[in-house]
Amino acid sequence: MSIDQSNPHPTARTTSGRSVAKAREVESGRAGIDAESRRRIGRNLRVLYGDVMNQPMPARFEALLADLSTRTESEVSS
Repeated sequence: MSIDQSNPHPTARTTSGRSVAKAREVESGRAGIDAESRRRIGRNLRVLYGDVMNQPMPARFEALLADLSTRTESEVSS
């Protein structure tokens, strides 16, 4: 751990350059955005793309999915 001397408000840093507080968040599984933000983003995406989800699937996609479902797993992965 080191102290960033170039910053007027020094922050303890790990050797990888992350702040100690951020490293603790990552280790504890709390990194990322909070639940309310995820819900708000989800609602906005559903509003934005709702019409797209209600459109019929293009025939080409249906044909591709049908083709994939008839293949064996080894044929798909190779």
